[in-house]
Amino acid sequence: MLIKSLSIAAMMLAVPALGTASMADRGTPVDKTTRTALAGPTTPIDDVHQGWMSFMDQHPGVARTMRMGRLERIYGAAFSEGDHASDSAGRFVEENAERLFGIQPEQFLPIGPWLSQEHVLPLVTDPVTGDAKFMLVGYVPHVDGTPVFDAAIRVLVRNEPGFPTVLVSAQVPDLGGFEMPGGLLPGGLDADRFAAEARTRFQDAEISGIRPVVFAGSDGTSVPPRAGVDFTMTGSDADGAYTKWRFVADPATGEIIHEQNEILHADVNVQVMANRTNEFSMECGIEIIAPLPHARVTVGGTVYVANEQGIATIPNSGSGSVTANVEARTRWFNVDNGAGDTSVTVPSGGNGTAVINFANASDTQRAYANTIFFAEEVRNFTLQYNSSYPVISNQENFTINTGVSGTCNAYYDGGSINFYNAGGSCANTAFDVIVHHEYGHHLVNTAGSGQQSYGEGAGDCCGVLITGDPRLAVGFYQNQCNEGIRNADNNCSYSPSGCSSCGSAIHTCGQVLSGMVWEIREQLIAAGKPTSIIESHFFNSIPMHNGSAINEAIVIDWLTLDDDNGNILDGTPNYAQISAGAGVKGLPGPDLQLLVFEFPDGRPNTIDPANGVTFTVDVLPLGDNPTPSNARIYFRENGSVWQNQIMQNQGGNSYLATLPAAECGATIDWYVSANSGSTPVSSPTNAPGDTYTALSVTDIVIGYEDDFEKTISGWVVTNDPGLTSGGWERGNPNGTSTRGEPEAAYEGDFCLVTENGNGNFDIDGGCTTITTPLIDATDPGSIIKYARWYDNTGAGTGADPNNDLFTIEITDDGLNWTELEVVGPVAQSSGGWYLVSLRVSDFVENTDAVQVRFQACDLNDGSVVEAAIDAFKVEAIQCDTDELVGDFNGDCIVDGEDFGFLLTQWGLTDSPANLDGVGGVDGSDVGVFFTNFGNTCP
Repeated sequence: MLIKSLSIAAMMLAVPALGTASMADRGTPVDKTTRTALAGPTTPIDDVHQGWMSFMDQHPGVARTMRMGRLERIYGAAFSEGDHASDSAGRFVEENAERLFGIQPEQFLPIGPWLSQEHVLPLVTDPVTGDAKFMLVGYVPHVDGTPVFDAAIRVLVRNEPGFPTVLVSAQVPDLGGFEMPGGLLPGGLDADRFAAEARTRFQDAEISGIRPVVFAGSDGTSVPPRAGVDFTMTGSDADGAYTKWRFVADPATGEIIHEQNEILHADVNVQVMANRTNEFSMECGIEIIAPLPHARVTVGGTVYVANEQGIATIPNSGSGSVTANVEARTRWFNVDNGAGDTSVTVPSGGNGTAVINFANASDTQRAYANTIFFAEEVRNFTLQYNSSYPVISNQENFTINTGVSGTCNAYYDGGSINFYNAGGSCANTAFDVIVHHEYGHHLVNTAGSGQQSYGEGAGDCCGVLITGDPRLAVGFYQNQCNEGIRNADNNCSYSPSGCSSCGSAIHTCGQVLSGMVWEIREQLIAAGKPTSIIESHFFNSIPMHNGSAINEAIVIDWLTLDDDNGNILDGTPNYAQISAGAGVKGLPGPDLQLLVFEFPDGRPNTIDPANGVTFTVDVLPLGDNPTPSNARIYFRENGSVWQNQIMQNQGGNSYLATLPAAECGATIDWYVSANSGSTPVSSPTNAPGDTYTALSVTDIVIGYEDDFEKTISGWVVTNDPGLTSGGWERGNPNGTSTRGEPEAAYEGDFCLVTENGNGNFDIDGGCTTITTPLIDATDPGSIIKYARWYDNTGAGTGADPNNDLFTIEITDDGLNWTELEVVGPVAQSSGGWYLVSLRVSDFVENTDAVQVRFQACDLNDGSVVEAAIDAFKVEAIQCDTDELVGDFNGDCIVDGEDFGFLLTQWGLTDSPANLDGVGGVDGSDVGVFFTNFGNTCP
């Protein structure tokens, strides 16, 4: 086959068909990874929780949403400031990249994820001043200078003094410490290798957009990261049909890691220019003559561009007439490369009119006028709300094709929008809402967002908001002038499992988005507010969106754009209408945080097993919100049923909260709540999804600890007879990482590694096992903790990846071994340190002969397998509940002060001084007291 390679490609995206299914409705792009891998590597719960909790401690009033186990949105009270927008966003990245996203700040390069790649993008243009209300600051994560595929963070900053950061839209996969192998530079990529498998799909093709990438998933999924080549192939498929696909492939073998169809189809309707259709299809609408904004007029080779009224002023220094060629194109759009052009001769100093499509002409001619008018309409509609929208604000000569071979369809392919002739019971698809929809896909593409469900919904929203009619593509089918192919006024609601209650096809899922926009529009009208509110929020939110999901994050974006004080959780000017409208579709806005909770003495991390803990909580109303009421603390022990009790008011807004006594070693989840009026508010904001945690314990004693910094004593290494390399040893891995080894120890300099060295020192030929010394874990609260590293992919470059296991076992007698955990073959198997904490008694008996062993193997086809262990310790949770008799003041000694208290209780029956429990406090109790006189706490 013929393959032409281009160094730069026009970005292309695929839009599925509108109405009838086309190309099997295309569906979601296929990632050729196992189901386990698509679920994403498991991030240690403690690490995710602690990173977020630490951030929340520093920034009270913030909240988050998660998607597929990764952070999706941060919102609420402002959480960063700076001298300008990029400074505020940069400070957020510098302070939080590692704890929230697991990568270093310098790996986020200041590149916008939208096609134009500006670092800072203005949003929400003031129609009077022209100033932007917000600045959207973009970053793309990189590994060793190589971009991570389909990953970005978008930081929204209010354009006001202090430049507060109020929202982060994130799509960052788990990179797990991945390093890019050397040599993968654009000039060194061999198309004969990386395109080997992809080329089998084509008769002939051009390759474009070639770039090395790190592939760690797409559209919010996380898979083990690996090196890849991102490229697009355009040409003829096996049947000779035009096709365009985007691939990520292995640079050496051509194995396709990720693929997506770049031909984006949709079911849409369009109208003609000059003599154009006023609305609906050509059959159902009325033909009217109307100006063509920004039309191109050429005289003697000189191009003139008309104004908004379609008037072009042509200089004429002579007295003769002027012949002007009027094109079926504008400054911004080019229809069919000049088909449908006409001309007119105008006398000097006179006025003339040129009509591109004469009245009652055929629909193929009217298509020229329709497509260019309605493309101008949706572009101008967008720019009135954001004059700096990526790419389109300056993009000229965007291609429109009419009369494309086929019927009943239209599509966007990344570089053009395309419309079909009438036939097959369908109208010519060049009419209003179909043009709006297809250009809507272009808006999504240039903003750097994902297509699929979101792209289909966004395209429909363009038509709904411009026409004010919920019916989409009225007259798409011939002789049907009352109905469209979809309707934004629908009964579909959000479904977490299937996207939409009406089904999971991408067009059906898109109806949730268009339905939310329609319902919010209706709510605004009912409240006497302008529809421009949702129009502005929708178009400005497109550059904020990552991936193709339609969920609550979109509503959070709209509310953040609507906000006027840097904190959406205390309400926004149009919160009631936005939340109510979106709520009809099952996606209401987040609960308002009308109160602020403060802990003046800190939050308890431990509680006394016998007496619990009491601490102060200040509950403060925000603004004019009602005084707090029904202040409660909620708690549960070891994940059991939630319980709650009233917090005692100490006067004003200060409350006393109590966590009751709990079983020694129990984990207590807790949060506090109060009402503002009838609205409950909690801390943490998303409780009980997020909670605070305390441990019931008197003391924590280290029973055994080894950080491997000095030597290893008592640890035993056992290697299989056939093992040729990769045995366990103590080493400093710094500077030796080439094929999956750790770059550094978890703590300090040294750790246990499988043969330390720079080069081919991975496990080969069997298993290597290392076993701890005997450990005294007789305390029933003993907990084993260790940090582990495992990579069976050779840092993404090894053969037979994700096909070996790392097994950790425990024994209480040296004979019978029980699995603690098995790591792999996919989850947590691409490097990265993971901290593990396990209770001994959950697996074996508490004895003084406990041992743990770590076994890493290369047992299947030759693989690159590396493992490491660090920070090993055994902690004993102790609960001393012995009572010191006579120590009434709790100072751990029975002395004269306690005796003085006893005398004050003389004769009382209900008193702690009634030591023998008989009668009242009397001489018998004095005898018991002096028996313990001088005793101290153990």
